[in-house]
Amino acid sequence: MAYEQLNETQVISLGGVSQKTGKKNPTELEGYYLGSELRPNKFNPDKPKNFYKFQTASGEVGIYASAGLDKIMQGARVGLMTKVTDTGKTRDVGKGNPMKIFSVAQDKTNVIDVGGSNTITPNDYSDDEIFDDEDGSTDEVAPIRARAPLTTTNVPGVDAQANLRAKLAKTRTA
Repeated sequence: MAYEQLNETQVISLGGVSQKTGKKNPTELEGYYLGSELRPNKFNPDKPKNFYKFQTASGEVGIYASAGLDKIMQGARVGLMTKVTDTGKTRDVGKGNPMKIFSVAQDKTNVIDVGGSNTITPNDYSDDEIFDDEDGSTDEVAPIRARAPLTTTNVPGVDAQANLRAKLAKTRTA
C-alpha cells in the first residue's frame, strides 16, 4: 500500500489587518476553485458558514465566507482558475458591520478536473467569467498569471501538488 500524507487546508482572511499579528492580510487569492463546504460558526452555532477552498501554488487554501463573498461565489464554477480580490470597499447594509465587497473572476481556459464533480472543459463556457460586484458593476478581468494545464487530472497528490507549485512559481516570475 502507498499512503499519501493529507495536509490541512490553510485558512486565510482577505483584506484588513490580522488581529493576531497586526500585519495586513493579503487582498487577493488566486487558485483553482475546489468547492465549498459548511463549517460551524463560532458566533452562531445554528448558522454554519460557507468555507471556500482553492488549490494554490502554496497548497490548499480556504477562506470563510462573509455575506458579500457568499453572494458573489454563487456563480463560481468548480475546477476553474479563480481570482478573488477584496476591493477594499464596503457597503452599509443598515445593521451591524458594513458588508465587504469582493471581485471574483474565473478563467474558462484554465481548468482542472476536481474529483467528485462533473468534468469541466473549456468548451463549457463562452467567455471569461466576470461576476458582478454588489453594486451591479463588473470588474475587468486582470491578467491571470497561471497557465492552463496540459491535461485535466483528478485533485493532485502530494508529488503532483509540488510540481504544480513549481510550475505556478515559474509563471509568476515570467
